[in-house]
Amino acid sequence: MKNKLSALWQRGSLIGADGLLSPVLERVVVVNQFVLIALVLTVSYQLLYLGTAFWQMMPIILVHAVSVLVYAGALLCNARGHYLAGTVLTLCCPLFIQIPGITFLIGSASFMHLFLLTSGVLCFLVFSDAQRLWRYFFLMTSVLIYFLLDANFPSELASIRLPPEQLKMMSILNTIGFIFLLYILSKLFHGQLITQAERIEQQSLALGLLANTDSLTQLPNRRRIISDTQESSLFTGVVAIADIDLFKAFNDKYGHACGDDILRAVANVMQSSLRSGDKVGRWGGEEFVFLLSNTTMSEAAHLLERVRQRVAESDIECDGEIYRITISIGMAEMAGRRGFEQVLKMADQALYRGKQQGRNRIVAESAEV
Repeated sequence: MKNKLSALWQRGSLIGADGLLSPVLERVVVVNQFVLIALVLTVSYQLLYLGTAFWQMMPIILVHAVSVLVYAGALLCNARGHYLAGTVLTLCCPLFIQIPGITFLIGSASFMHLFLLTSGVLCFLVFSDAQRLWRYFFLMTSVLIYFLLDANFPSELASIRLPPEQLKMMSILNTIGFIFLLYILSKLFHGQLITQAERIEQQSLALGLLANTDSLTQLPNRRRIISDTQESSLFTGVVAIADIDLFKAFNDKYGHACGDDILRAVANVMQSSLRSGDKVGRWGGEEFVFLLSNTTMSEAAHLLERVRQRVAESDIECDGEIYRITISIGMAEMAGRRGFEQVLKMADQALYRGKQQGRNRIVAESAEV
């Protein structure tokens, strides 16, 4: 039985929610859940009234019957994708039909008008910032109607005079129902805040990744490389800079699309050839920078030679043709009081010597490897 009720609640909560994304999905679910709770409370009161003097309670029964139809209409609007209409109907029903009608008939001592305050809370859950005029309208209206009903409809002047015991029981039930509904809404509001915080964090991470990642090769970009060296103030090892040989001529001859394919392919080979803890990023154009931490020059030479060979042996396809390219690499040691910019400049000078010596080779800061 519990599983069936849980399944019904789940299905009812997701009415019209297929294909929706956050935060619209969350607002639609809240509206559906509020309507389901309101329907359960309304039907429960109907059963209570039917057990008393039927004809005396007929006006109240009619008010609840109309309310049930309006709530059903709200769910139908959501099911058909008219979410704003469904939300407005959901709030209009208790504000203008159900609660004023019953309070007018039996008086404010029933505490039925307490439920108006939950409508004020609901406004912040179901309307987006772009719909804030609707939010403020229903918030102010619910507070205004609450005070009007509380001040102008005492039970002594009600058209349906309930026995004091029944009126007291109703006030207790309404107070408990109000507290329960307020608790539910506060949980939903808290959950929505957590979801929004998680969404903001995910967006921040995504923006951070976008700002630090080269969009073409998906490698860390220059900004990320500089940031990594600044954060790792104790970094020791080898810094190397690689350049694709004759890339400009290739780009001019075969077009930028093939040039982009070359850059992506070389980036993949470099990334897959490194050890865990090593880093490679795109410095700009056809240049790539390696950060090889806790590595000696001889170890770096061996590792970078493997990278160079793998690039040279790779068949890169573009427009149905197979191309092979080579890279030249210059490297320098990050040791002593040398800063990153100084070491990078030394590696760049070594790369320049490698180009002069015929390309497709690795050159250290002082001699060819």
